[in-house]
Amino acid sequence: MVKAYDEAGVHLFVVKRNRRNTTLPFLKKAINAGRFGRIYMVTVNVF
Repeated sequence: MVKAYDEAGVHLFVVKRNRRNTTLPFLKKAINAGRFGRIYMVTVNVF
């Protein structure tokens, strides 16, 4: 697949979905409750 994209001259991006990550419902609840104030930018590292 990488070779085909290289030959076509387009970018290939990989996205890892985290919808089954058990921490995310807690984070979403805290964000919706305004616990972190106004959020301007987020950087996430998933190990």
